[in-house]
Amino acid sequence: EEGKEDESNGLLLLTGGTIFLSELEVSAQRNGSQLFQKLARELRPLSKSLAELLHHEEKIIDLLCAYLLTPRGFVIGSASPVRGPSEEFNAYKKRMSDKAPHGYIVNVATNDVLHLLGVLAREIRHEIYPFLHGRILPRIIDDMLNSPTTTLGHGSNSKEADENQTVPLDVNHIESAFRTLSYFFKYNADQLVYNNSIGNASRNEGGRQVLGDADILRKYYGKTICHKRDIIRRLACESFAPLL
Repeated sequence: EEGKEDESNGLLLLTGGTIFLSELEVSAQRNGSQLFQKLARELRPLSKSLAELLHHEEKIIDLLCAYLLTPRGFVIGSASPVRGPSEEFNAYKKRMSDKAPHGYIVNVATNDVLHLLGVLAREIRHEIYPFLHGRILPRIIDDMLNSPTTTLGHGSNSKEADENQTVPLDVNHIESAFRTLSYFFKYNADQLVYNNSIGNASRNEGGRQVLGDADILRKYYGKTICHKRDIIRRLACESFAPLL
């Protein structure tokens, strides 16, 4: 299986294509929603070759994270605002916390965006690592799997139809989220468990492997392994197990 995957990757490199673009086109044929078609139009020019994919990886990740979820209270079928070209990420996080004080909800593009994040992890592998802890994992685990599960009433005189209603996350979305997380963990296991940076290793332990970022993952244990929903607890244990 791994050999076939490497052979497939090599063929695409020789022909100048990318797995990401191929999967994007498949997803675009499957998902005809205006939201996903808009995302596809933005991603195509950025992913025609592996060189372009690597050059634009931050922009691609920003787009995927934005289209993954819709801020609660926004028009149904809309994406989260995308980070501006010159906007610092911390400033963007502050702007989003102001725009989405009640959390996020999934949309018609969520499952396909999760699939593309997994494909991106498979194709660029360790190159995606710098964006895992600051952007991707918080987006999936905090904003998606642990977003508030109630919708807010509109107005002070809201009647029963407008009162708070529980909206549980669909099982398909949960399974897609953990499938994507498993890809991130699979292709970045060395960095997550051991820090193999030569500079860091020689500076800290005389060239030996030093503990990497596995400890950083602990902050997600309580949000997943101890989640109130059984399916999230079970899938979290299966996803984190190879790293423990």
